[in-house]
Amino acid sequence: MPEPPADVAPRGAPRTARFEGLLAGRRRDDAALRSACDALRRLGVAADLELRGGRFSLLPDDATIAGEHLDEAGQTALLDVLAQMIAAAEPGSVESTLRCTLVHDDRVVETLFAVQRDALRPVSRVRPPAPGDRAAATADDDRDLGRVARRKLLRVAPLLLIACALLAWQSGLADRALAPRPAALRCETGVFGDRLAIDVARDAWLGGYVVSITRGPGYPATIAAAERAEATATTPVERAALRALADGSELWVRLLGADGRVLAAVSGSLAPLLESADARVRVELPPRRVARGVRLALDPGSGG
Repeated sequence: MPEPPADVAPRGAPRTARFEGLLAGRRRDDAALRSACDALRRLGVAADLELRGGRFSLLPDDATIAGEHLDEAGQTALLDVLAQMIAAAEPGSVESTLRCTLVHDDRVVETLFAVQRDALRPVSRVRPPAPGDRAAATADDDRDLGRVARRKLLRVAPLLLIACALLAWQSGLADRALAPRPAALRCETGVFGDRLAIDVARDAWLGGYVVSITRGPGYPATIAAAERAEATATTPVERAALRALADGSELWVRLLGADGRVLAAVSGSLAPLLESADARVRVELPPRRVARGVRLALDPGSGG
């Protein structure tokens, strides 16, 4: 039988799986959000559901896990769970940098769980395995252990569970404790140029970033100014940014890593800026140890 093409996703359960990024939005049905998170955990995916203010965030543990529950049926169930979570959020509010890496014997499948128009849009690529893909420990096969070894394992198991819980807790704590100071972040208004200004502060309670967006010196404060600016726009992107300002529609705030990779993205409405020169748009970003910058954009971007 010929070998399957290298770019075709393998069948069956992967050896290991790893989840990163986050799924976030505005809360609508907390019970449905909790139910979806519980279903995710039953698939072996450790994740925290944060419900704070009017928003929710699904934050998976980025540790490597055994992939036994993520065969074709498990992957379908995973997509269903994420779709349920999106349906439990306010329409148009969900953003995602959630992604997973499934490591099979001969191939690796990487998937980004993008959200477009309130629908889950997974995008996958298949590649050969790299040395680091199998470096993490996989699930142990205990069939050949003797009775004594089994008894020792049972005695040690509670300690291992406690250690894993501590590591998971410390992982989130480390992000909060080691996230760079706001002054160390690159702040870019992107396509909006000098029409907007941004200021970044730390959330004293949860350690994340609070981004305040205000009118910049070039903000088109009148209809005539907005029309003149749009008439002189040189690119479709610049015109779209000007229309977003004039309409008070949505923009995205991206948290970036050193290589420009999007670590998180949260949306905010520009409508308050239409009403007052002193208005502020406030957006909250999660803390990340590897954060290096904040950028305004017309779309959430994608994790790398």
